[in-house]
Amino acid sequence: MVERYLNFNPSPEGIIIDIRNNRGGSESKAAKVANIFTDEARTYRYTRIKDGCERNQLTDFFDLVLEPNENYYYDGPVVVLMNKQTFSAAEDFAMMMDVIPNAQIIGGKNLSGFATGPSSKELSNGWRYRISRKTNYDLSKNPIVGGLVPDEIIEITDDQINSEIDSILERAIEILM
Repeated sequence: MVERYLNFNPSPEGIIIDIRNNRGGSESKAAKVANIFTDEARTYRYTRIKDGCERNQLTDFFDLVLEPNENYYYDGPVVVLMNKQTFSAAEDFAMMMDVIPNAQIIGGKNLSGFATGPSSKELSNGWRYRISRKTNYDLSKNPIVGGLVPDEIIEITDDQINSEIDSILERAIEILM
């Protein structure tokens, strides 16, 4: 029996979380939301950070873990909507939710290659550049290349956009009914 509940009344069918067209933000804030949906610690990704000048000088693997929220817990079905414009911390959130047993990720595949924690630098001539300072790995410790693949890939066509049809949202509602 669940003893912790969210302080709102979610639909009896479940919750839809729409992170489409989200360019990111804070991974720690994304984790605060995702933590509401887990009742136990769950590793959602491994990371290695650049640790020197050589190409392959990286730290050992360290795991990134969701921790249960002490005050709130929701154990009903959750559908997370993403698309090609889901980046950075929003993509982190999708990966967090991907390890929640009662959550399903649907929509378009992100093509960003996954958040890499870029570091910004400036050259003496004023030019600025960004360079990745870490490498992210899936739960099998394979490098994440090309972004998170949803459980169910659904692309919205131009005809659907022109007709104001949201096939991703419609599919989420079908899943929860």
